[in-house]
Amino acid sequence: MFDLYLITDDRDPDAIVPGVTAALEGVDAFRPGRIAVQLRAKSLPARDVVAIGRKLRSVTERVSVPLFVNGRPDIGVAIGADGIHISESGLSPKAVREIAGQRVLIGVSCHDASGVERAGKRGADFVVLGPVFSVDGKGRPTSPQAFAAITASTALPVLGLGGIQPGTVATVLALGARGIALQRAVFGAPNPADAVRVLLRSFDSQREHVR
Repeated sequence: MFDLYLITDDRDPDAIVPGVTAALEGVDAFRPGRIAVQLRAKSLPARDVVAIGRKLRSVTERVSVPLFVNGRPDIGVAIGADGIHISESGLSPKAVREIAGQRVLIGVSCHDASGVERAGKRGADFVVLGPVFSVDGKGRPTSPQAFAAITASTALPVLGLGGIQPGTVATVLALGARGIALQRAVFGAPNPADAVRVLLRSFDSQREHVR
């Protein structure tokens, strides 16, 4: 499973492709498969998401980074995406695979134990759980005890989301997360590529510590 799951920010659509391009600069120096990108552009019309997605597909393919599309399996098919990301109240993974194909990877956003359990039963490949830490407008954070209990109770890879910074990566991994999902910590950084490198080094440091 991915160490970093980078979620695009559609508040400035023109910045999506340059932001991802900048974040992935030098990513080929790391082991393949450590990073994935999710195109999240809910506020944009479908034609714009397709246009952005095709450009992103070119960027991610060049460095062997999987590309996911949020909520739109039809657009995922149109741009040749590797995966689809859905909400826990949206289409089932089975329905998504009927549209996008059996080989597509499916991630599901969840907020509690019941959501994670349901995603597993419906055939998700992984879940994103959060918020882990306080984020404006994102509701009450999941307590450390609840997060750890959820990761211990599921066979699904769990990615933590919400307010995570390089200094808190170790905390989230210690709670059982297999990776982390981020938006602002990378795409809001002055240098997205540096932010990615620092986050990956935080992962490596934690893994060395637990050996």
